[in-house]
Amino acid sequence: MENNIDRTEFLALLMDADSENQRTEIIMSYLKALDPDAHFRLKPWVNGYRFTKTTSKESEGWDYALAVNDSVIYALRFAKEKHKEQSRYDGLPYFKHILDVVDILIEDGSGWESTLLAAVLHDTLESTNTTYDELSERFGEDAAKTVELLTKAEGESFDDYADKIFSDEGLDLRPLSLDTSSKLSKKANYHLKAQTVILADRLATLRGLHSCDDPDKIKEYVEETKRCILSREIAPNLSRKILSELGK
Repeated sequence: MENNIDRTEFLALLMDADSENQRTEIIMSYLKALDPDAHFRLKPWVNGYRFTKTTSKESEGWDYALAVNDSVIYALRFAKEKHKEQSRYDGLPYFKHILDVVDILIEDGSGWESTLLAAVLHDTLESTNTTYDELSERFGEDAAKTVELLTKAEGESFDDYADKIFSDEGLDLRPLSLDTSSKLSKKANYHLKAQTVILADRLATLRGLHSCDDPDKIKEYVEETKRCILSREIAPNLSRKILSELGK
């Protein structure tokens, strides 16, 4: 299926929708743009929306979960407000990076609600005036603890930061599902989600490095990625995409 649709624009439209009906219309328009010849049936789901795509009205198709629900949209609005005065090295609004990270997780099949919440909020403690208590009160302890794990302390090297996130030895990184997440301890769940988000974050940043005019910064970022991320041989899908970006 050829995807010529900007998913970050799609997420922004969802975020600004005023009603459930409007949100449903946006999703259906997006799906039809992805594959005009397919038939889609959309229904609300416990973690967002579930839609079924079929090649004909009679044939069986596949189900896909889109975990962009009220909690994630509220988090997107919160993060947009918190990062509103910030920009990336390429001059684009910082919030564009947040949307890129969420987009990567959805594309990878890792777009479960709790992971998306952590992705949307992952820089709020480190880069804004947001507090841990504020995150915990608004989005729950699970999201707050995962974001806290993703927060790089002042003066902390990236090597130490990565070691902290990947410290649970023997924990296999895989897309979260209701089955896998229920079998993990709370601490393991925080690490699993943080690991997934840091890979998506790295990939999003690597894709934007072509706009960076500082060769030393690019070199440092690439070396960090090879040394601290790819050396761990985890998350084959995301790691493969990161490796592909490094080869460009």
